[in-house]
Amino acid sequence: MTPSTVAGSDRDAQIVKNDFSMDEAGGFVADMETSNNIQQGATGTSYPGQDPETGSYTMSGQYSYVAPNGQTVTVTWTADENGYSAESDAIPQLSAEHQAAIDGSVGALPETFSDSV
Repeated sequence: MTPSTVAGSDRDAQIVKNDFSMDEAGGFVADMETSNNIQQGATGTSYPGQDPETGSYTMSGQYSYVAPNGQTVTVTWTADENGYSAESDAIPQLSAEHQAAIDGSVGALPETFSDSV
């Protein structure tokens, strides 16, 4: 597969599947696919709080596509009260040395920050 073949098929890609449903509580399920093998699915769940502004929402899903080298790349992700997290073999991982440096730096931070210097 040459880059021009990939670019041409991307340029002409069509949406071949686009499903979306939402429940009364605000949760949803979405599923999408294109003619050039991009796929995406996601779900969302609403957790109401005592007041409308105190609720929370979680989402999770995955997407995949064919990279220029012909490999299929799949990313699985979540977004919730802890932030966004993605996992994939295509995402570079920190070496043990780099992770240790980060862990050591975080421990050296003060517990609180003050605006007055």
